[in-house]
Amino acid sequence: PRFVTNQEYFLDFDDKERDIGNAFRRGSYEDLNIYVGSRDGAGSFSFFPATNGLPGNPYDGVFLKSDVVPGGSSACCNMGLTLVHVVGHWLGLEDTFAGDSCDPSNMNDFIADTPQQASSTNNECPSVRDSCPNLEGNDPVGIITQRK
Repeated sequence: PRFVTNQEYFLDFDDKERDIGNAFRRGSYEDLNIYVGSRDGAGSFSFFPATNGLPGNPYDGVFLKSDVVPGGSSACCNMGLTLVHVVGHWLGLEDTFAGDSCDPSNMNDFIADTPQQASSTNNECPSVRDSCPNLEGNDPVGIITQRK
């Protein structure tokens, strides 16, 4: 592993993904680059492989808000599981609630055996939830069902 500290990017992470990737990305598409910084805007994220898999693409990596790491200031999400969630996107997994619909033709996460889920769990983690009661299966609650 390689660790780089850059105060300028850490303190102002918003809208600098291209600059950060160009400056710090190492390896090939097989290598996961993780960038941690402070963000005012959207939460942690990754671009899907269809967008990030181009050779030399600066967007190939995971961009993680510093408040969601273990011990971070995020009340709901500071146990390190956000990284697992976002790496799932880097690997090509969609959120299980994608499409926010109970319509059986909606492919949500594009995995055939995932039960339909009408909405995110909004950072809650219920033990059982069924947002589409007229369809088979309960919602797949867990870290990939939460909106960050």
